[in-house]
Amino acid sequence: MCDDETKKYALMGMAAMLPGMELAVEVLQRQIAEMRAALNGLQEAEALPTAKRKVNDNRGGWPADPQARKEEMARRLAARKANSKGHKLSEAAKERWAAMSTRQRKARLAAMEAGKQKKLKEAA
Repeated sequence: MCDDETKKYALMGMAAMLPGMELAVEVLQRQIAEMRAALNGLQEAEALPTAKRKVNDNRGGWPADPQARKEEMARRLAARKANSKGHKLSEAAKERWAAMSTRQRKARLAAMEAGKQKKLKEAA
């Protein structure tokens, strides 16, 4: 009786597993077919597909050509140099700075930084 009972449970287990296994086989066959189709497509084209991406033509005023971009960069840098006045110290300021000791210079720079921080706090 034990042998018949074991056989009965084995048959029930196999019967319960069959639908799931059949589904797994179908899924695998579908994936294999998709992979074969992709492989055939690649072999026919003899190249990997390039990633499709949206081309953004809005380059912020920069040309697409590398040489033209280089020239545009040079033009913009020249314009910025021409428009900047530069920060130049007067001779008197240079003399005052040269006359200060290292401790005095550090104290003056610290006071300037404290003033900047105070303005930032007031503005916020």
